Formats: sequence, structure tokens, C-alpha cells
Amino acid sequence: GDVYKRQVQDLGYIQAFEKESSMAHIHDEIYVKFDDGAKVKPGDIFSVYTSMGKSSYQTSDRSGYKYAVTGQLQTIAKKNDLWECKVLETTGMIQRNDRLTVYTPKINRIVKTFNPRAIEALVLDSYRESITGNSFGDVVYLDRGRADGVEIGNVFEVYSFYDRGTEKRITADPTYKIGEITVISITDNFATGLVSRSMNEIALGSLAITKTAEEAARSSRLKNKDALKQVKMLE
Repeated sequence: GDVYKRQVQDLGYIQAFEKESSMAHIHDEIYVKFDDGAKVKPGDIFSVYTSMGKSSYQTSDRSGYKYAVTGQLQTIAKKNDLWECKVLETTGMIQRNDRLTVYTPKINRIVKTFNPRAIEALVLDSYRESITGNSFGDVVYLDRGRADGVEIGNVFEVYSFYDRGTEKRITADPTYKIGEITVISITDNFATGLVSRSMNEIALGSLAITKTAEEAARSSRLKNKDALKQVKMLE
């Protein structure tokens, strides 16, 4: 899923299935009604999406609309006012009346990168609702994106200010690190990230700052130093 400043471009909807099932599966043929303004030709690929509501947080200066792509369709031929399409891929439930948008490819592999700029962002929202917070493997959304200099693969370090026992603020500046988020997708104003490391639960509203190459190199040196120390102890 991704967060957009405005609602995504809507191109039409799924009107009918060939089979009686309420869900479409890969290789199924289905029928789509495209909007009059949509330019469609055989072989075009479109994404099926579902709206997940509005994303906002009280201390963030941005809010947007959250969407999840549930699959990809390819057009075959026009049948009267409908287009026969084949389901190429499913990443969620595809049902009658689901909406279509421009093709949004699936992410296969992300290489971690380090932004030379210090970009501050807030953890605006998460893909799944959780009372306890987010941890390793969870998908979250940051309120900074392409327009702010965020790039695919950028690593953000997440910080906390609070004593977890009393919930009182410890210092005015970020006090201790609680995890890392790797950006897997971006829009103009928001970024979708995977929690790639977590020492404590990452709550909505947490502060995240881009990790520099220097910090990554320092962390790697310390890790190697610790590993060497353990080897010497074993010896």
C-alpha cells in the first residue's frame, strides 16, 4: 500500500466475472468497464486497488489517502462497451466492483541506500492496525516523500523521547534509537517503509531521521569489532 496527497487516478471498475465465485484468481478472465476518458488498447496492464481510508497523525503537517494494490489485469479485447481482461497477479482480494488505476508494479528487491541529506519524518500510519505498535517486518508510512528528497531504499533511524515506564519525556531531543525503517515505495509527499530493525515497538508519531552512509559505516565497524572480540574470547 501507499499514501497519496490526493485520491488516485480512477480509470474504471470490474463489472463481471465469468465464474460464480466472489473473488478472482490468477489467469481468470473478467470484464471491466473503463471510464470514457481512459485510453485502452489490447495488452495494456492496469492495477486493481482498494481504498484504506485517510492517513493522518495529530503532530504531522500532512495527511493523505491510503491505498493498497490487490492485483494486476491485462486487457485482451473489447466486447461491446466492456473489456475482457486476464488476471496476471493477485496480492489481495479482487472482487466485482473493485476500482482500477494506472499500473503500479510490485516491488521485488530493495537495496538499502543512505541519503546524504538529513530528512526528518514522522511515522504517520501503518498498514495493519496495532495497539502495541509496529515491529520487525511491519509496513508503515512516513510523512515525507519524493518531493522532500526521499529515495527508494533510504534507511530511516527511528527514535523515542520517552521513559517507557512512566511515559514521561526524558529529553527535548531524540533520546534513544528504537529501530530502522527501509523505504520500499514512495509517492510525492509520502513514503512506504518496512520496519527492517526494531529494538522496541515503533508507535505512530515516532520521529524518523535518514541514516547517513557515515553512520552505517560506523555501525558496521562496531559490529565487526564486537564479532572479533567474541572470536578472541572463544579462542
